Amino acid sequence: MKFDFCTLLASSLQICYDACCTFRIWNLQVSILIFFSLFLFF
Repeated sequence: MKFDFCTLLASSLQICYDACCTFRIWNLQVSILIFFSLFLFF
């Protein structure tokens, strides 16, 4: 299981960027969910 913090953060930022591009309103919700998942995982 290779779970580097850099790769995880990069994928999260990419997801957040995609969400911002598609749904600007959902950007905050997605970022909050990502941060909560990061805190739960670590």
